Formats: sequence, structure tokens, C-alpha cells
Amino acid sequence: MWGLLLENNSVYTPSLADKAKMKDIVNGIKTIATIGLVLVLIGIIVLAIYLAYKMMTAEAEDKRKNAKAQLIYAVVGLVVLVALVALAPSIIGAVSFPPPTK
Repeated sequence: MWGLLLENNSVYTPSLADKAKMKDIVNGIKTIATIGLVLVLIGIIVLAIYLAYKMMTAEAEDKRKNAKAQLIYAVVGLVVLVALVALAPSIIGAVSFPPPTK
């Protein structure tokens, strides 16, 4: 049984309406996080395309090396972001607590 232990040692169990409100809040947060993630991914992809163009059109060797280093950082950031998204359910499952049992 899920509940919140109050100061007077009584247990508050949320009603169905409270659970519905909590579910709406969680869904809203998930939607905002998904939109943010998509925007970041689009930004990284656009940055990678720009840096690749910059690297190909650079005439000086130092500018080419700088663009190449920045492109590598962008790709590493993309890989880390995708890995975190893929591992997020496992991480959340590992740190969540099971419901108390009586």
C-alpha cells in the first residue's frame, strides 16, 4: 500500500483524483523533456553539419584542425546524449524504491 506517513503517524493515501492529477503532471514533464531533447538533438545535428562544412572549406590548416576538434566534440556530445536516453529507464528502475509492504 502506497501512502505518505504524516506527523501523527497516520497514513495519507491519495484519492483517485489526486492520482490523476499527479499522472497529468508527470505526463506534462515527460512532454517538456521530450521536446527539449528533440531540440537539443536538432541543434547538435545542425552544429555538426555546420562544422563539417567549415572544416571542408577552411583554407588554413589551423582552422581545419579547430573545426575538426569542434566536430569531434559535437559527435561525442551526441553519442553521450543518445546513450543517456537509452539508459535512462534502467537508471530510473535501479534507483526507484519498491512500495512498502505489510
